[in-house]
Amino acid sequence: MKLLKGNTIVFILPLLALLLIGCTQSTSTSPSTSIPSTGYTVPSRPYDTPTPTCISSQESWNNIGKYACVEYHVGYPFKSSKGNVFLNERSDYKNGFSTVIYAYATSSFGDPISKYGYKTIRVTGLIKTYEGHPEIIVNNPANIVIVR
Repeated sequence: MKLLKGNTIVFILPLLALLLIGCTQSTSTSPSTSIPSTGYTVPSRPYDTPTPTCISSQESWNNIGKYACVEYHVGYPFKSSKGNVFLNERSDYKNGFSTVIYAYATSSFGDPISKYGYKTIRVTGLIKTYEGHPEIIVNNPANIVIVR
């Protein structure tokens, strides 16, 4: 009978150890934010994650699908007839980087053309492509910082 109790303890102790180790490990999940009219859900950045180092607009071409900060000069700001604002790096937007502010969100930015146009900015968000060029769609002014 003592042998059975000893064998039972030999089997139970490792199981308890595994259970305790599993309970002390935590999984980090962060809430997500849905971007209206795009179909994208962007994960929110965890609170303990530092602000990302900004990449250049040229580097954005190699970072499609990633959440990043892109620093560039807005050389060609444009407002479409539908009210969407495009903060394009170049007049030929297909050869540069763009920040897009949809018409429904422009009121929270004030006048984005005069505020960001012809300035160097840092924009943070999900880099995606439109007609083959990189862009970030923003709906919160906190995602754009004027550098100079």
